[in-house]
Order: sequence, then structure tokens, then C-alpha cells
Amino acid sequence: MFTKAEEAEAMASKEKTGGPPALKGADVHLVDHTLVLSLKDDEPSRVEFSLVNYGDMEATVTVGDLTFVITTDINQKVFQYQKGVSETITLPPNPNLKFEGQLRFDLKMTQAKLDAINKGEARLFVAARSKCIDKSGRESRLVFSGMYDSLFARHIKSLPAGVIFE
Repeated sequence: MFTKAEEAEAMASKEKTGGPPALKGADVHLVDHTLVLSLKDDEPSRVEFSLVNYGDMEATVTVGDLTFVITTDINQKVFQYQKGVSETITLPPNPNLKFEGQLRFDLKMTQAKLDAINKGEARLFVAARSKCIDKSGRESRLVFSGMYDSLFARHIKSLPAGVIFE
């Protein structure tokens, strides 16, 4: 997102002022996310998330190609994004302002699928292509991907080593 020189400059600013680093440009972070699996026909499975822009410039975040995959092949490491519509979010520079949203998926969850996942007989992955562009044109990538795990409070953890979406 930032060069080493920009990061060093921001940290030097933090040390001088005692406040947060003075970052130039947008600095958007995914600060919270929860996977909600629904067995109800009228309630979609989804990822609820929060974004914050810690930088000093407005950011345009684009999220698209939402992908929700269940696989019984424990060795499978490469998955394809499912092509779809992109959503655009504009975030002002404000570390105290959280943008809250949802990524909804068309996958029909059943009790049998959920049982297989919880027993370790299948894995469930969620992902979306995402990027952030600030007013200066600087582009960075946000990570919207994870694997379901019922033991985690938010039911989503980082992807296992070697698992990628193309």
C-alpha cells in the first residue's frame, strides 16, 4: 500500500506528535467481519463487515466477484472467482467512522452441508475481488477472503497456506 519511505515518514510523524501516523493518501482496513450462515430460505448467507479509512484522503472501494465455495476435496488449493456485479463504496478519511456492509451470497446452505463442514468432511470458503483507489490515483488491494470455522467467534479465519482465488 505504502512505500517503505512513506511508512518511515508516517512513523516519524507519530513519534514527534505522539498521535496516529500522518499517512498520505487513503489507508483503508477491514476492521471486522463475521460470516453468517443461514438455513432459512428468506435469509441469505452473508459476510457482514466494517471498513475504516485511517488515511488523509477519500477512498473509493470496489468489491465484486463474490464467491462462496464448498468443497469436499481437502487437497484443493486453487479456486475460481465467480463473476458478478461489483459494488462501490466511498469512504471519507476518518478513523472514527466505520462503514458497515454485507456481502450476500446465492449459495443455498443446508443442514447436511453445514454438518459436513463442521465434521471436517468439507470446507467452506468466501472471497471477493476488492481494491481501493484514493484521489491521487494510488491503488491498493483489500483482502476479502477466508474460511469458515465454527470455533472462531466470527466464524471466519484466514485462508490456509497455499489456498488462492484466481
